[in-house]
Amino acid sequence: MQSATLSTPVDQFTISVAANDARHGTLTLEWGSFRWTAPIEVR
Repeated sequence: MQSATLSTPVDQFTISVAANDARHGTLTLEWGSFRWTAPIEVR
């Protein structure tokens, strides 16, 4: 999992999944001034 700082803080905790292709994607968690991302894979 990687961490980053947001330029505009997020008031509400947010979880999202973005597809990269048919089997891979990125899980993103955002809250306050932080963003955490992790790669995911469907098996």
